[in-house]
Formats: sequence, structure tokens, C-alpha cells
Amino acid sequence: MEDVVGRLQLSYDVFARAMNTAMSGGSSQALPDFVQHLLLLQRYIRHPWRDMAACQSSVKYCYRLMANVRH
Repeated sequence: MEDVVGRLQLSYDVFARAMNTAMSGGSSQALPDFVQHLLLLQRYIRHPWRDMAACQSSVKYCYRLMANVRH
């Protein structure tokens, strides 16, 4: 159990850094970290859980921003 909690904490730290990156305009760089955190949450956590909802919203946010880029 402690191992799982440790992995979740480390993953949350990566999620927090990715959130800062996304909010600074680096949504495409943050997306892989969001997805990895979400996959770990889905493995150990069930809905409703605030962190899972926040991570899902972050993934959607990144995809929306990436879809609206014009080249």
C-alpha cells in the first residue's frame, strides 16, 4: 500500500509541474505527463475523485488548445 501511495504522490508532483507547463503555453509538452498521471489514477482510484476529474479536464484542455492551432 505504501508503494502505491508513493507512486501516486510522485505522479501528482509530475502532474503539478505539467500543469505549470500547460499554463505557460506548453500544452503539447504537458499532455504526455497528464496522460501518464491519468492512467495511474485510473489504475488505483475510482470516481468520484477530485484529482482524477482535474486530470481529465487538463487532458481535454490540452487537446482543445492543440486543435485550435492554425498553421
